[in-house]
Amino acid sequence: MATTQTTKIAEAISLLSDVLSTEVAVSNHFLEDDEEETVSTDDYNQVLDSAVEFATAQLQVLELLKHEIEDEIGTDDWAVDGWDDDDDDVGNGTVVVEGESEENTEEETPEPTDEEKIAALTTANEELADQIAELEAEKEGLKQTLRSARDSVDELIDASEAQQTYMETC
Repeated sequence: MATTQTTKIAEAISLLSDVLSTEVAVSNHFLEDDEEETVSTDDYNQVLDSAVEFATAQLQVLELLKHEIEDEIGTDDWAVDGWDDDDDDVGNGTVVVEGESEENTEEETPEPTDEEKIAALTTANEELADQIAELEAEKEGLKQTLRSARDSVDELIDASEAQQTYMETC
């Protein structure tokens, strides 16, 4: 009888030892589940489609923004074609102003009258007023373009935040 009780106690100790060894190994990460997380094809395709739609929308807004700015300021043709150096005419150092010759420089031109000076200043003033009006109109156009660009950027930010939220929930 002593042998059966001793045997049962030895079996219980062995069983407890096995259980404790397994628990210690799991808590020390010696035994980990080798299960890999898998994503279904439908979930993958849904996320892929969402990412493609997001990128397409971003590209469309950016292209619109680019075209609006180009419409207002024009394109940089020099960036594509390079600098146009053909206009540089190098001469012998002599500068000739149209309507003048070396003979006319010695003659004195008569002083304009007061009426001629006033007429010239009035004409110049009218030209400056026209230039100011053109610049004001251009300034308003640029302001509108910048407002539109700001709105487009806001749309990009909103879309990015929505995409980020969606991606975090997947």
